[in-house]
Amino acid sequence: MTNRPRRAPPADRRGFALIVSVLALSSVLITVAAAAAFELADAEQRGTVLEHALQAQGLAEGCAEYALMQLRLDPSYAGGETQAINGSPCTVEPIVVGSPNILETEAVADGSVYRLKITIDDLSTMKIDSWQRVADF
Repeated sequence: MTNRPRRAPPADRRGFALIVSVLALSSVLITVAAAAAFELADAEQRGTVLEHALQAQGLAEGCAEYALMQLRLDPSYAGGETQAINGSPCTVEPIVVGSPNILETEAVADGSVYRLKITIDDLSTMKIDSWQRVADF
């Protein structure tokens, strides 16, 4: 038996196989690049939302600190005002005096809302019983 050498496929079939391989690889690379781009855009959006939420939280807490300072300086402070902190507004709701005393603040940063409800046990000592985020007042 003699081994005959294998004949190479015609040149046009080799070119066709190369083109098909390049097209397949290109489509895979385009799909991976598109998926990465969408993931980056989504991550940027999540980061922006988180940044606005943290800004709203800082504003609401700053507003609460402002209101507590006003109460310390003037026990008749009634709240019910909008205050600007670093140029951004936050609201001190009217203070509910009673047992317990309730101080509520709200801040909005680019659509992110943050509300705080602070329960003050005794206005003379400014003993804070609770400090919590709430969905609604």
